[in-house]
Parts: sequence; C-alpha cells; structure tokens
Amino acid sequence: MKRKRALVLLLLLITVYCGFTQQRVDTNYIKQYEQRQTITVFTGRRAIQIKHDGRIIEPNSPLNLGLGYSLQHPKINFEASLVGIRLSNRHKYGKTSVLDFEAHKYGRRLVIDAFFQRYHGFYHNDLPTKIITQYPNLSIQRIGGEATYLFNHKRFSAKAAFQQKEIQLTSAGSFVLGGGIYHTRLNNINEIGITGRNNFVTMQVGLGAGYAYSWVIKKRWQLSGIATMGLNAGNDWREFKQLHLKLYPRVFARTSLGYIQPAWGLYFSTIIHNDKYYQQQHTKMDLTTLNFQLAYIRHFNSLFKKKKA
Repeated sequence: MKRKRALVLLLLLITVYCGFTQQRVDTNYIKQYEQRQTITVFTGRRAIQIKHDGRIIEPNSPLNLGLGYSLQHPKINFEASLVGIRLSNRHKYGKTSVLDFEAHKYGRRLVIDAFFQRYHGFYHNDLPTKIITQYPNLSIQRIGGEATYLFNHKRFSAKAAFQQKEIQLTSAGSFVLGGGIYHTRLNNINEIGITGRNNFVTMQVGLGAGYAYSWVIKKRWQLSGIATMGLNAGNDWREFKQLHLKLYPRVFARTSLGYIQPAWGLYFSTIIHNDKYYQQQHTKMDLTTLNFQLAYIRHFNSLFKKKKA
C-alpha cells in the first residue's frame, strides 16, 4: 500500500510541475487560442483485453458520457465521465464491474498518463461458432503510469494534437522517449484455463523510444500520433523484489483525428497499451488497455455576453 501511495504522489508532483512550467514555442508552428476557457463534451469506451491461447477475452464495459472544463489563467483543467451506458446484454455477455480512473496530462515537454483500473467479469465471443463463454469471477486490477518526453516540443504540440487546447499551424514531428511502471493483479485466472496459482501479481518497469507527428491538412484537419516501442523488465511480484527480472516487449501508442474551427472543434482519439505477461513457462498472455473517445470542443471567453449600455 505504501508503494502505491508513493507512486500516486510522484505522478501528481510531476503533473503539477508540468502545469506550472512554461516554455517558449516557435510561433510559426504553434499558436494559442484567443479564448481563455474551453468546455469539452465527450463519449468513449475503455476496456482491458486479455489475449490467451488464441482467444480475446474482454469486459462488458459501458459507453461513457462526460464533461470537461479548462481555464488558461489561473490554470484549471479537469475531465470526468458522468454517465455509463451499457451497450451489450448482461445476460448474454455477463456483468462487468468497472472502476477505471485515467489522468492524461499533455504538457509542453512531457506527456503524463496515470491509470487505476479494476475490471471484474469478462467474456469470450467465439465468432466462428457464435458461442459466448462468460468468466464472471475473472478480475484485473492495474495501477501505474507513463511519462513521454518530446524532444521537439517547440514545434510539436501534444495539446493541439490530443486536446485542441492549442493550434498546430504547420505539420511537425518529434522523437520521443518514454517509460512506465505498472503493478498488475489478475484473480481467478483458472477460469480461462491457466493452471497453477489462481492469482497472479506482477510488477513491470519499461522504457521505449519512438516518434510523434502531427499532419495539418488544409488548416482544418489534423491527424496526429505518438508511438513508442521498447522493453519491460518485470516478473512475479515475489521475484521482482529479489531483482529476478525477465524482459517483455511493450507498445504504447495514441492517435487523434481532429476537425478545427476558431471557436470549436471535433476529435476522435485512441490510446492503446500492449504488454506481454508470462505466468509460468510456456504460459503467455497479452494484456491490452484500450481507450476510445469522441469529443466536441467549445472555446469561449464568457458564457454570458454583457449587454451594451
């Protein structure tokens, strides 16, 4: 528990530092919005998938509706899901209990991601046979975070790419260096045919390198992405504490397609994070975190215009 608190505190300190640190930009590439305030209305879906023995095992997670608000000075920025709409029948696909908290900070130099995810109840849909198998007791809890450094931060804006809090005037890219740390616990994995211990706890620390790019199309459309590939060093929690480590491949990627107007905009974004886990020899699992979001952005100075005297 102390380790988890220390991790959360570290992520919060980094986020606060990024929020209060300002860096100059190349104004030929990046422009600030004239409006001071922004409201975001969004819908999206989050999930964690397990790939094991040729099967994709996923939760019956809801479609989320949410609202966000930001203010330039003083710096205020928050976004929260308010309503969850169940898309699939619980009787057919099973019931999933979801607690998924994610914080994404798009700073000038650093992109920070924090995760606290808990999913209980999964299913597998065998498309050829149309047989749906439920795993009501299978659960995943994942706590961790990512940090991605942007080398060409004066010309490439992550805020413009993934939040529309700035305007990317000209296409630009940047080499990136990223890393993350995750504590993952899977319970009742015998339901999906994994023998041995019924509960599986791992710790992983990873590093990766990659590239970020925003392609500005006719000043109104913007296609952006950041992707890193690398390795995780990790193991079962008891082995990890003794520094008995194994290496696993890792991929962390995000994309965004946006339509931009001076006072409003639309964008569709994705975040995909894939890691491999080995519970025993010859027992391999892929764990993939998915986040899809469609958002409407409105920029303004005041909701209520003053009447002329």
